[in-house]
Amino acid sequence: MDTIKNAANYVGDKVQGATATASKEANKDVAKDSNQGVGTRLNAAGDAISDKVSENKHDAKAEAHKQDQLRDFVSFKISEPLFLKPNIPSNSSKRHNCNCKMASTVAPSSLESFLSTLPPDLFDHTTLISLASTVAILVAAYSLSRAALDPKTTTSRSRFLFIWHAFDALIHFSLEGSFLYHCFFSSAPLGHLNPKEVFIDPYNYLGRIDRVHGAQAVAGKFVEGVVGGPAKAGALGGGFLEKIVKGTAELWMVYAKADKRWAGVDLSVVSLELLTVLVVGPMACWVCYDIAKRNSRVNIVMIMIATAEIYGGWMTFCPEWLVGSVNLDTSNWMYLWLYLAFFNGLWVVIPAYVIYVASGEIMSAFKVRDAAVKAKKSL
Repeated sequence: MDTIKNAANYVGDKVQGATATASKEANKDVAKDSNQGVGTRLNAAGDAISDKVSENKHDAKAEAHKQDQLRDFVSFKISEPLFLKPNIPSNSSKRHNCNCKMASTVAPSSLESFLSTLPPDLFDHTTLISLASTVAILVAAYSLSRAALDPKTTTSRSRFLFIWHAFDALIHFSLEGSFLYHCFFSSAPLGHLNPKEVFIDPYNYLGRIDRVHGAQAVAGKFVEGVVGGPAKAGALGGGFLEKIVKGTAELWMVYAKADKRWAGVDLSVVSLELLTVLVVGPMACWVCYDIAKRNSRVNIVMIMIATAEIYGGWMTFCPEWLVGSVNLDTSNWMYLWLYLAFFNGLWVVIPAYVIYVASGEIMSAFKVRDAAVKAKKSL
């Protein structure tokens, strides 16, 4: 248990240290900007110093937790149970000597060797922003519930359902809407690209066979600047729209580390996202309105949305499973458990709960009606 705790503390301090580093660099840029006012530059310089202190503090704490982890590991090795050691026959060594992305059943020789197996950009600036954006959307959904619902008459269950559907709608419109934008409007010429480095478009996608579409066309490593879409250099507001387009592309490229289909165009995913953004998103807004207005129709609409969400999750991953998950990367815990399991599992577990609640309300209404019919017949 101490080993797990120290590992979690190490990761937490590394994340906070990286956040402080990013904030420090941003404040340094402001402090150096001669176009800013003197007061603004001084405040930024002070914030940069504070961020540097925070950075050093969290890095020192992370190092301490790492050393604790190493000590725990030594204790672990002394009492290591036999079931952790793989039983591989000697004649099968060649068969197992492959470049497979599989978790080892043997504990790493040290924490450093474990960390060396993780991608160097696991907690980079873009990844932290992408995770923070999800939290910001959740906070926005909660704020909407505070504004729309009467705290005196709203049950905790109704508030949860409102927050979930507001969160659902905002995710669909902002994040998944940006994914669709890149699938239709962001593209790069295919001729000079290495097919192994991109997710190739389906044949004749949008009537073209010479381009690749998706976030990879804007934030892929082969792109010099922004390619495709209206956000060309110098366009609209001095490049503001360009930053929005490239920023959303970079967020999707983070998720594409776990599922590369989201870097480009997969017909199953795009087809599902069209329904999700254009149909399910507005319906989720409708649910929020009905909850606020206490309209019992909301139970029918919630079941429709929840069923669509669960079906969409199945149709997103079942085709991939049938071909051996060739586009999924489960080589580390963050890709497997956070990106793939947790974020997608939310849209299975919570919709299942929504169906349970809404169907219970509908069945209660039927029971009341049946009781009224029996009472009428007995007169």
